[in-house]
This record gives sequence, C-alpha cells and structure tokens, in this order.
Amino acid sequence: MSVCLRSIAAYLVTAACAVSFLSAACNAQEDGAFTTVILVRHAEKADVGDDPPLTDMGRQRALALAHALGEVEVDVVYTTPYIRTRETAQPLAELRALPVIAIPAESYAERMATLIRSQHAGHIVVAVSHSNTVPALIEALGAGPAPVIDEDEYDDLYVVTIDAGGHATLLNLRYGPESP
Repeated sequence: MSVCLRSIAAYLVTAACAVSFLSAACNAQEDGAFTTVILVRHAEKADVGDDPPLTDMGRQRALALAHALGEVEVDVVYTTPYIRTRETAQPLAELRALPVIAIPAESYAERMATLIRSQHAGHIVVAVSHSNTVPALIEALGAGPAPVIDEDEYDDLYVVTIDAGGHATLLNLRYGPESP
C-alpha cells in the first residue's frame, strides 16, 4: 500500500472512530447526565500579520472538522475573536445552523469553563481556540493534565466529558489530514 493510501486509510479509520465515539456520547447526552466539550486548535494559519486567516490547507481542515462533527448534535460553537478560530469553526456552524460566538482571549479558559458549567450543563459544546488555550481549558474543566500542543500540530480533537457529579474525562482523537 502506498504512503498516500495508508494516510487515507488511517484518516478514514480515525474519522470513523471519532464519529462512533461522538455518536455514543450524544446518545448519553439525551438524559442530560453529561456535558461534552469538543476542543480543537484553529486550523493551519497563514504566516502574515497579527491576525492571520487560514491557509488553503487550513480551510480544508475546517471542512474536515465539519465533516467529522456533522452528525453530532452540537448545541453551541465558541471561538476566540481571531480570524483563524472563526474560520475554523464556520463550516461546522453553518452545517449545524448555529452562530459562532467569540469569547475574548483574555482569561479565555476560566471564562469558558464558567460559561460551560453555568449555561451548558448537559449540552454539547464546541470550542475552537489556540495551542495555549486548548490545554488551559482542559485543565479548567478538571480533565488535566493537559497535553502540550506543538506549533505545527493541527489535527488534535479533544473531547472532555463531564458527568453530573463534575468528574471530567479526556479523550484525544485526530481529524483531517495528519499534521506534519
């Protein structure tokens, strides 16, 4: 099997596993016993300016995110106010007919954790942010220790599940093309 075909096969298996896991999590959501928070770092960004847009590869990854989560009954989509996070979330938000809600980057993890606990208990939340704020939010939700996200990593998809008692678990999946 060629390297390209192996990569495609690995992607399809990973995507199938992610959809299967997330579908199971959604079924558990029906009784409101769990809060599910799906966290991703923004997709590949251009190397220009202080607030760069996504690259072509980044736009492809944003579509892969929408595809991976397309069957998930997402209730709300949050980002930071930066172009790259909003562009990463937009295809999923459009598919689910949801607005993209930007939360200020300052104290993002603490603000998001409070918002999730106070307004989204029992819901499915997608949060698109950055290599430093994804781990900080994982910690703030009590699902640490948080992973380190390298500057060239864009394919991680973290799922934090919080039960009714507040116990959080973390699952690390992959989506879209493998990061270099």
